[in-house]
Amino acid sequence: MENKSKILVVDDKGIDRYMLGCIFGEEHDVLEASGGQEAINVITGLSDALSIVLLDIIMPGVDGFGVLEYMREKQILDTLPVIIVTDDDSEETTVRAFEYKVADIVIKPYEPRIIKRRVENIIELYTYKKKERLSSLGNSLKMQQKNRPYKRIQQVGEKNVHFKIVQGNFPEKRA
Repeated sequence: MENKSKILVVDDKGIDRYMLGCIFGEEHDVLEASGGQEAINVITGLSDALSIVLLDIIMPGVDGFGVLEYMREKQILDTLPVIIVTDDDSEETTVRAFEYKVADIVIKPYEPRIIKRRVENIIELYTYKKKERLSSLGNSLKMQQKNRPYKRIQQVGEKNVHFKIVQGNFPEKRA
């Protein structure tokens, strides 16, 4: 069974959640939240498993900006992309959303093929960035190990016995 990416759709309007679910449901696991607080709860529990959040701005209670503020405070926005999907096409909302470093903004009504392509592109970009970040972290750890290849294990008499970890993880004894 194929491991599908997870998309969180956050909108207080059931019809909008349904439409996005229809667009993405065959190729992705679509999770839904009907408001900002519910979205925060899902993000808190699943942020590492989510591939993207499609977020409406105008919602009762905790609105989309409240969700973005939470994600910024928890430093989730760097690793989990957000696309704003909203009726509000004002310049003020657009500027404010981009100040949170959202990946994109799509104004309703949207063309299904366009939003699908935008979401796919952003998921692909963030997946690549995540792999690069992990690769970079791995290379950094390798450099640290390379700079300190010998570890003092014990002192025998007046001699220190060191072991060097070599490829294949078999230690090489060195006096």
